[in-house]
Amino acid sequence: MKECICSVLNQSYENLGIIIINDGSTDKSFEIAQSFQDNKIKLLSQENKGAASARNLGLHYASGELIQFLDSDDILDKDKIKEQIILYDSEKNKDDTLYIGAWNIIKDGKIVLPESNQTSVWHDYNNPMEILLDFIFNKCCMPPLSYMIPISLVHQAGLWNETLSMNDDGEYLARIISQSKRIKFCSQSLSFYRSTPNSLSKRISTKAATSQIKSLIMTSEVLKGYHSPRTQEGIYQMITSNIYRLYPYYKIQRKEGEKYLKKTLGDVPIKYPSLNYKEWLYYIFKTLIRP
Repeated sequence: MKECICSVLNQSYENLGIIIINDGSTDKSFEIAQSFQDNKIKLLSQENKGAASARNLGLHYASGELIQFLDSDDILDKDKIKEQIILYDSEKNKDDTLYIGAWNIIKDGKIVLPESNQTSVWHDYNNPMEILLDFIFNKCCMPPLSYMIPISLVHQAGLWNETLSMNDDGEYLARIISQSKRIKFCSQSLSFYRSTPNSLSKRISTKAATSQIKSLIMTSEVLKGYHSPRTQEGIYQMITSNIYRLYPYYKIQRKEGEKYLKKTLGDVPIKYPSLNYKEWLYYIFKTLIRP
């Protein structure tokens, strides 16, 4: 967390405010945040309500023209904000434009460049909804720290969905993207995303699996309004790839995904992957010992 706060305080663009939300932390995060004595910082606390609630609280107190979201382990290059501000100021219709920047990965203490499928979306989009479809077909994303969001788009998109615990950022950013008129990419605006183990596995919590499917259905509803030859296939690929990854666990959540696909796309094929002998044994074992 200390490294994250320092990366913001050390920005070459100085006309900014920092809102830090202590979401009922039980470690020393609050004490670390308190140790920074700077007029730019507003430190707020709430009982543990989750990331979406914390971000909404931050938005309530935000007063700037642009919003930069950061998690406590994110890091910004010293010119990240400045470069996106320069691009923002150069735009004629700047407040309905969404700004994205380059990002690298911090893994095991080393900086790693993203794979080519991730960088495939590092360019401008005259039609923002196309980036949502590219996320699906290219199996990539733009992490929240890479965005710079005009407050006008925040007002149009609405607040973070506090009922979601997993993929809340994907659902929220889909709404932000849908409200924008264009996307501008800034290669000089760099941020660093800390890599953690892939949390979407066959053994995530029931709450997380429910949130994952719910968020994907909500994102699909955003996509439905976009008339493109790729839209229906994109929805199909997004839902099926995730319910396949949950198989053979979480039958209720998978059925929700299947039900949505049938309602939206009709009788599309659902073909779950085959499990080998060891995987079936493990599944039976986990099912039997489940409390």
